[in-house]
Amino acid sequence: MKIKLTKKRICLFVIIVLVISSFVYFKAQPLLDIKDEPEIRFINVDYNTTGKSQDITIHREDMTDEMNEDILSVLYNAKIRNKILPSFNSYPHYEGYVYFTIVIEKKVGTTFVQLCNDTQYATVYFNGKDHHHLDDAKGVYEAIYPIIYDYLSSKDIQLK
Repeated sequence: MKIKLTKKRICLFVIIVLVISSFVYFKAQPLLDIKDEPEIRFINVDYNTTGKSQDITIHREDMTDEMNEDILSVLYNAKIRNKILPSFNSYPHYEGYVYFTIVIEKKVGTTFVQLCNDTQYATVYFNGKDHHHLDDAKGVYEAIYPIIYDYLSSKDIQLK
């Protein structure tokens, strides 16, 4: 009887530790911190709106300070969480997709933010590893899309 009660207590203790650990591991944290002095190095836009894949790279020198700050302000408010399963290594090239890879240099390391109009392909990783889930990936994509769309439209490039 006493052994059975002890086993139940141990099992309950293990469950409580696992629950607390998972809350800590999956806690939302900010994507960017202003103290890291982030700066967009480039944005790669990969899209297929005409049945043919196209790829455009927007380098930091080509974008205005306002565009840089507008995108960073969206990302300052974004939250990330740790992931259990790895991210997709590739994404489909079906008609209608638009895929952004935003490369951000910080004081220490590089952050890659990958956004897609299909949110299952949205991910964040640091220094080529440590993949994270982007909370509200759809909202982040929808906030950044018009900024990039306006830039590309000014260069006579249409995403639609």
